[in-house]
Amino acid sequence: MKARWIRAVLTAAMLTGLAGACGPGADKKNGAEVPQRDIQTVQEANIPTLMALEGVVGVAIGELDDHTPCIVIYVAEMTEALRVALPKSLEGHPVRVEVSGEIRPLGR
Repeated sequence: MKARWIRAVLTAAMLTGLAGACGPGADKKNGAEVPQRDIQTVQEANIPTLMALEGVVGVAIGELDDHTPCIVIYVAEMTEALRVALPKSLEGHPVRVEVSGEIRPLGR
């Protein structure tokens, strides 16, 4: 369990670097990140890092309740490690986390 926690904290640090103002493709305006790259490019660039987190089962593009495009991260179950590790935004694009349970191919 301790190893997972350390891994989650280190991954959170990596994602914070990607999502922060100094991260690639992000500028700040009035304290908020302004996306410099389109959402699909940002999603594709972050899939390997996000999917490497234990419990993440998918990444997609969706929208918030107000129809703002966002990156959706699907998790099997929400754990404290994921709560700490998952970003609130990536390069200025909002992130929504959804608990989907395990995702398996049909017919298996």
